[in-house]
Amino acid sequence: MDIRVSVRINVPPEEAWAFLTDVTHWQEWYAAPVAEADWKAGGYVRFAEHDGILASTVPIGSFEEGKSVTISDRWADDIYSVRPDGAGCILEKCVTPKGGANFTQAGYAKEKAKQQGYLEQFGTLCEAAYAARAPKSEAASERPSDLPEWMTVNATEMVKTEEPVETPKAQEASASAETPKTQAPTPAPQIITVRIPAQEPPKKPLSKKVWIPAVVVLLLAAIAILSIPFAKPFLEKQKKVSLYNKAVTRMEKEDYEGALDTLEDLSKLGGYDNSAELTRYCKKGVSLQEAKAQIEDGEYRKAYEALEKIPGFKDADDYRKTCLEEINYEDGVALMAAGDYLAAEEKLSNSGSHADTANLIEECQVKGIRQKIEALMEEGKYSEAIDLLDTEAGQKVDDWAELRKECDNATTYQEADEAYQDGLYFTAYEAFRSLGDYKDSAERMKKCIQTKPVTRETYHNSAYNGNSSLKIIPPKDDGSYTYFKIYIKKGNEEILVSSCFISTGGTITVRMPAGKYILKVAYGYGDWFGEKEMFGSKGTYQRLQSSDTSDIFEIGNGDYELTLRSSSNGNVGTKDEDRSGF
Repeated sequence: MDIRVSVRINVPPEEAWAFLTDVTHWQEWYAAPVAEADWKAGGYVRFAEHDGILASTVPIGSFEEGKSVTISDRWADDIYSVRPDGAGCILEKCVTPKGGANFTQAGYAKEKAKQQGYLEQFGTLCEAAYAARAPKSEAASERPSDLPEWMTVNATEMVKTEEPVETPKAQEASASAETPKTQAPTPAPQIITVRIPAQEPPKKPLSKKVWIPAVVVLLLAAIAILSIPFAKPFLEKQKKVSLYNKAVTRMEKEDYEGALDTLEDLSKLGGYDNSAELTRYCKKGVSLQEAKAQIEDGEYRKAYEALEKIPGFKDADDYRKTCLEEINYEDGVALMAAGDYLAAEEKLSNSGSHADTANLIEECQVKGIRQKIEALMEEGKYSEAIDLLDTEAGQKVDDWAELRKECDNATTYQEADEAYQDGLYFTAYEAFRSLGDYKDSAERMKKCIQTKPVTRETYHNSAYNGNSSLKIIPPKDDGSYTYFKIYIKKGNEEILVSSCFISTGGTITVRMPAGKYILKVAYGYGDWFGEKEMFGSKGTYQRLQSSDTSDIFEIGNGDYELTLRSSSNGNVGTKDEDRSGF
């Protein structure tokens, strides 16, 4: 992106060109003084050492006498051009970056303001130099009012005369010169010059020319007095431009405090151009430098607070990120010392790259997982605690085996308790039995064994009362206990009609309507675990078969008897049934 600036100067173009190519003036209007230059295509400009910057020589590219010159350096081409504009001229400068260089948005505005300041300073000085060389009116050309009409004063028309011509007074003076020396001298003539062709004017006494310098002095004094109102704005502007350029130079060297001092002086004069914007920029620069110093001293929190106020300024965001990483590291280490490993891990994971960061994070992960596991265990969430223990980090916990055993036992205990609450006493019994002496498992196991009911119908569906009856006769002397269920078949649905518990040696009769039924029988010799799980794993569970291919019993109106396990040649078969589907 090119930068173009220009200024109109009230001097002829050749005067501006001469001022531009006079190397003695560069230090007055430009940031760098020029030691010498060879003003031609292929020539050079040698900049002198200044403000700690080494001397350098840059080539001149294109050159057109009186019109334009291109000064090239590594980063940009500076093209100066002069063109007429009425009675004055326009000086224009174009800065063209090269070699991949370019301006940022903020840098473009700042550089353009600086280049405009250079040209305005140039124009001010060029006009002043031209005004100083302008021809003045000759006071001596005025004709004194007391001269005779036949005398004139016009030095530009004076020519050599062949013989002197004297006025009457001059003749008297000549005659008086022949009198004795004791005679009083005649006063000198008042003649300055006599305009007579082809003859030389007479010599004049110097003492009679006193009025000429007096008039000149008076005229110069009058000019000086009259120019004061016009000179003051010029001098003030020149001072402002000088201060502005000085501030810009300091700012470019990152001497922001010095630039602020200069800009403060400039503000007292009413400011100049974008000096207010430069002041804000320099204040940000001071804040950035102070933050960098605080970072060097390890005061990351103070630096972070300062950098938060200048987002986007130069590399402030990068330094702010660095500060945040250092703050997270400090907080992470402090949280570890306080035993809050979960929070410490989060901080350290965002703390950049310290030599021990990886080890600290791993330590936090292991100890943090242990904290999570303990918290879950306290909440009774043992299954979740087991999931954490089985992770890679969880397996690094020092007392992993103890924690895992505790979680396994606690999980089993919970499952046993839940089964007990659901009436699944055999499932609870087995779980408590597996825990051994864990907590009160032994006591809880005993409570899972239920008291056997007396022989009776434990359930009857009131919707299925009838005149038919079925008498169930288990073996009387084998010491077994029988649990019997009767289901009526309704399409694909099996509806429970009756449940019966029959103690050793007992029988029971169930009344029901005629219909198609399914009959199931369970028996055992040991403990009873309720109607859901009956005799547990030691019971026998069967579905009675009316034939080899059917389990449907058709019961009509009448009385029926069913003798269980009495003969291997009976007319009722059996088929083993899973306890969960009994």
